[in-house]
Amino acid sequence: MVQGACIRIERALEKPLVWLACRHHILEVVLKDVFEACMGPSSGPNIALFKRLQNRWPIVDQNRPQPLTPTALSSDEEAHRHEMLGHLKRLLDCGNHPREDYKEIILLSMAYLGGGVPTSFRAPGAYHMARWMAKATYAVKIMLFHDQLEMSRRELAGIRRVAFFVTMVYPKYWNEAMIPAYAAKNDLGFITDVKRICDDGVASVAERAMRRHLWYLSENLIGLAIFDDHISPEQKAEMVEGMKRPSTTRNPRRPESKTPINLNRPLSAFCSVRLMQVLKSLLGGQQPTFLELSPET
Repeated sequence: MVQGACIRIERALEKPLVWLACRHHILEVVLKDVFEACMGPSSGPNIALFKRLQNRWPIVDQNRPQPLTPTALSSDEEAHRHEMLGHLKRLLDCGNHPREDYKEIILLSMAYLGGGVPTSFRAPGAYHMARWMAKATYAVKIMLFHDQLEMSRRELAGIRRVAFFVTMVYPKYWNEAMIPAYAAKNDLGFITDVKRICDDGVASVAERAMRRHLWYLSENLIGLAIFDDHISPEQKAEMVEGMKRPSTTRNPRRPESKTPINLNRPLSAFCSVRLMQVLKSLLGGQQPTFLELSPET
């Protein structure tokens, strides 16, 4: 029977490993599923609509972008648009962008949400299926200049849904994906936001994809949230108390994807004594005595 690399390594070491799933990969999978739900699957490595934008880009008038129309939004969506613009501006001002396309999706999202247009737009780059981030940047660029492109009604409707998801939900979580301490809270926040802001079809697909990858809500990894500076000291104290609770799952690595998760459930409810064992293992067998300190210190 063929086993995965992680299983083989565990067996060779004769001890369990802590599985830290790549957060960016998880969100790339979510984006892929949303894109295919809105635009349909591609029969080849390239996407025809993206090729169309790439070919036409030299004659696109970049001084005439078409941002999202606020009057078309509900009051809840409009409030979220303002909130997202504030978040995007803070991300941009921090200047910490590991790759140029991380910064680009922030700038494009701000432009589409009406927060100001960049002095220039990057020419569309590689767009083959292996470059999942291209789906985000291409979708927003296409919507910004859709009046200068030839598209069917179906294509326009689909790419509009993708761009809405990308700009109103995605960049916040993508740009914080590299911070494992934020993962647990952000996973719950992502599902909450996508269900509140996006249409039912997109929300269902995105939630289903995310539920397959809730590694950081597992009894093994939920403890990383102790180091999340967005979580109150009171919540952290509750998490420490939760670590005294007996383990209740057969699979400590991630919650079962088919098991409904109460999005209002406190993070402490995901904790168990198993987490204390994981922390002890990570500390080389030493007790995590720092948990005895006040979370405010």
